[in-house]
Amino acid sequence: MSEHFLWRVDYDPKRGRLLRATRDVKTGQCVLRERAYDNVVLSTNRAALCAVCLHAAAADICCDDCSTVFFCSEKCRGALQDVHEKECEALEEVDLTAAKTKTDVDLLRLLIRILAARSLDAADGKLHADDEGIVKASYANVKDLVHVLDKEGGLWVDHVRAGARKIMEDLPDECHLPVEEVVVIAAQINENSYALDALDEKHLVAAVGLFAICGLVNHSCQPNCTWSNAGDSIMEVRALRDINEGEEFTLSYIDIDVERDERREELRKTKHFECRCERCAAPLSESVDRFLEGFCCPTCSSKAVGENECLLVQVEDKLLCPNCQFDVPKTVIASAILTVRAKLANAKQYLNQFRYASVVAELGDVLRGVNVNGQVIPFHLSHSVAIAMTRVLSDAQLKLGNVVEAYKFRRRLLKALQLVSWRYHLPLALAHFDYAEALRRMLVDSTTPVCENLDRDELQREMRASYQAFSDICAVCLGKPHPLRHRAVASLKY
Repeated sequence: MSEHFLWRVDYDPKRGRLLRATRDVKTGQCVLRERAYDNVVLSTNRAALCAVCLHAAAADICCDDCSTVFFCSEKCRGALQDVHEKECEALEEVDLTAAKTKTDVDLLRLLIRILAARSLDAADGKLHADDEGIVKASYANVKDLVHVLDKEGGLWVDHVRAGARKIMEDLPDECHLPVEEVVVIAAQINENSYALDALDEKHLVAAVGLFAICGLVNHSCQPNCTWSNAGDSIMEVRALRDINEGEEFTLSYIDIDVERDERREELRKTKHFECRCERCAAPLSESVDRFLEGFCCPTCSSKAVGENECLLVQVEDKLLCPNCQFDVPKTVIASAILTVRAKLANAKQYLNQFRYASVVAELGDVLRGVNVNGQVIPFHLSHSVAIAMTRVLSDAQLKLGNVVEAYKFRRRLLKALQLVSWRYHLPLALAHFDYAEALRRMLVDSTTPVCENLDRDELQREMRASYQAFSDICAVCLGKPHPLRHRAVASLKY
């Protein structure tokens, strides 16, 4: 069966098991479709989303006994019936179990689901594929997944062990495993699970699932593949660029539009490894990371032409301007940016509280840069903190009805992401969509002044180009229209 797949499992002494291409793969081509061994809707969403397909749940279709699992239809209820009969009692008690044992409730819920499913497993140890090429792992494949239990921390292990004992008291005998094996499964979940987005316009994380084959795809901060939720607990991996036969497939486990040190720290904490991918190993001066953590010379920035002219470079413990030799200690910059990050955190909180004017007041000045002894050191346009502030400010201005200001911020955001993103990157697609939406708002509102000396025809061309870019990127990353596409199509007919 494996000869029909675009991937094969390989082993590297330094990187462990991984997936390689069995033949050349084209940009946007589907590399792998895998149905989760099992997944659960996050506890915060469990009443809102179907436990099977992740579409909106019907309020009156749920388990009457545990009241923790909801469905969109009787068909989906039936699809989970055999597993849920075994897990129901344990799920009824899981919130209390999590509180008593200080264990993450969603980790316990996924453990319960896996133990229940394992008892119904065919147990042949084989990888199964349906007529559409969607693979489904067996529990034997799950057992082969890597884990780093020794790095999880003794307190975490103790809590999970206590939680495992309790959930097995509430599960039928055929679901039982030795407690230490359940703890290992929990560690495997930490290393190999993937978040699944809701199948709606919000595109928020809705569920978490364990994928035994996708779990073999290694991380890179410059990945050649991306993944998405294809519905029905199916994870779909697609190529972001042409991939040659024998080349390793890679995915990004984290948000990679942030500074190098921040990415590495998150991977150390959550995945317990030191990232040595091509992007992280490259000298900072040769990587887009120089922009994501970049500052500009306060003297030369007003005269700069191009992206590199005024960028400060790291020289030992200083940031130095190669043009005028202005320098500032890195420790001083690091201290100053903590203040900006605190303001950004406040602004995000204000945004969630619908205090849009407070967002603008909090970030109005700091978007320019950090204050060092009364002098502003400008952020590079694509500094990760500047990108985050620009995104928050654009949303706040739009909510305040300041369409032109929102347009300016969204144009800035798009330009910043274009500099540090590869061509097919879903956050870039959404930035194109948001920019196009701001343009559309200006075009349909006759009272909005045409800004930046652009006439309506030019604004309309920009709007169409951004909507088209949004659609093109989604076609590669998702292999299907984004839930927002209907709005883009309607606007393209404007």
